[in-house]
Amino acid sequence: MVAKKAVLAAAMAAILVGCGGGDSDDPTLEPSTQPPVPDPEPVKRLFSNGDLSVENSLGNEIPVGVYQYTSVNPEGGGETIGLALVSDTGRVALALPSRLSFARIELGENDRFENRLEDSENPDAQSLSITGRRDAGVAEGQNPRISGTFLDNELQTVTRNYRLDLQDADGDTFSFADLEGTYSGINSEGVGTVYTIDNSGNLTGAGTSGCDYEGTVRIPDSGQEVFELNYAASNCGPTSEFNPGDRDGEYFGLGRTENSNRSITIFGTNGTIGTRVSGDSTANEDQVLDEEIGPFVSNEFDVEPSITAKLEPGVYEYTDIPLGSTPPPTIESGVMLISDTGRLALATDVRLGTSRVRVNDVDTFLNTINQVQSPGSNVAPSLARGLFGTPNNNGGGDFTISGSLLDQENELINRYEAVRDTSNDAALSATPLTITRLSGTYSGTRNPGAITATITVSASGAVTGSDTTGCVYNGEANVNNGESGVFEMRLNVRNCSASTEATGDERNGTYNAVGNIIPGTPDQMQVVLGSTENVEFLQLTLQ
Repeated sequence: MVAKKAVLAAAMAAILVGCGGGDSDDPTLEPSTQPPVPDPEPVKRLFSNGDLSVENSLGNEIPVGVYQYTSVNPEGGGETIGLALVSDTGRVALALPSRLSFARIELGENDRFENRLEDSENPDAQSLSITGRRDAGVAEGQNPRISGTFLDNELQTVTRNYRLDLQDADGDTFSFADLEGTYSGINSEGVGTVYTIDNSGNLTGAGTSGCDYEGTVRIPDSGQEVFELNYAASNCGPTSEFNPGDRDGEYFGLGRTENSNRSITIFGTNGTIGTRVSGDSTANEDQVLDEEIGPFVSNEFDVEPSITAKLEPGVYEYTDIPLGSTPPPTIESGVMLISDTGRLALATDVRLGTSRVRVNDVDTFLNTINQVQSPGSNVAPSLARGLFGTPNNNGGGDFTISGSLLDQENELINRYEAVRDTSNDAALSATPLTITRLSGTYSGTRNPGAITATITVSASGAVTGSDTTGCVYNGEANVNNGESGVFEMRLNVRNCSASTEATGDERNGTYNAVGNIIPGTPDQMQVVLGSTENVEFLQLTLQ
């Protein structure tokens, strides 16, 4: 009986094996020639994908705002300065005058980030990442700084170091009521764009090359003049750089607004193409096309909107910043005068110079400077041909401009800092400068040479005068912004004899001038006169 049961059990086992294990459908027992399916790669976190949701890892560690963006070579040198916009979604737009880069960051271990960079310069040539964290070494009272590196993903080498310094906001509350409106602008290629933003954050627009735009705008922080947008572009026609349809697609972007002149700037990308659009409100009568600013010497006193929006017209204390570790025997210092026309004058113990500047969409300016050696200086000025500057206001007090003087190859030869002199703000706020206030006769003596100059300004703004070398002055004065204390003149100068620095012919000619009044008893005037051949500085007292 036992033997029969054993035989039956063996037979049942054979039947089960032959049937594939009874009711079992385990696929591992099925033969297959198909290769295993790999897990899908995670979607890269990019500026150009995702949505507009907040990145919670940032918290208060990476604040929303407008940042000054500075990058240098790993071994030092090659400094570039621009603008960065940061949102609470983790999106970061890094803007230089001729280059845009984008990232969408998230914080990981030790509050550091490392995320893929999208670059408009040549997106297929090099795979880069941006790494960094909030800098713990910032001095007390200054705004946050983010610092880090750009990393070549293939070679695992550092290509650039960078820092982002948060700039002071204007102190106003920012809402859709401020942003609502229609904005138009024309770029350097002549392509026009019009955006309309309503009070709910809906965006529509069109471009002269055929593009239609539709999307959504959000404001990440009402205390910062930064906004974020997601929009679709369609029906785009060709431009000098792109074929029809190349610019179609979904874009993400970051923008900023300038409430003082009702303008916006937007930096965006669809992952392939980087775009920058600057537009003025169509309600603004001072719209400016994307063109070169006029020269210092010209027959107009037109206001330059970028100066009133991004700089502060007025008087600045100018100080040279030594480049090396060993400071020179004498550090160059003096005054910088900035008018709302963009005319800029420099009078230091080493050099006199004039320029005319416009602040671009990344908050920098660069133009030629016409300079001479200051009278009486026994030190020749560096041979500057270019003047560069940018606002640098990260919680340090009075409005400050940081910049450099460049040689004819645009290489750095001097650094400077210019801090606005606010000592006369209260007096000028109570009694702003006007032509009537400016009117009177002013006189002063300049050494070496003991040259005495006298200038009379009439109540109508007519200017007459002379100096003891024979120069005769005739022209007009103008005041655009009385609270800045700055005025301008347009003068014809003739009959000059030589001074210790220039011949009579060099001193004759047509000049524009930038000056300021120092309130007192009596008032004093300091004025820098610049022609295409010469620059002179007068310090005069009301008679």
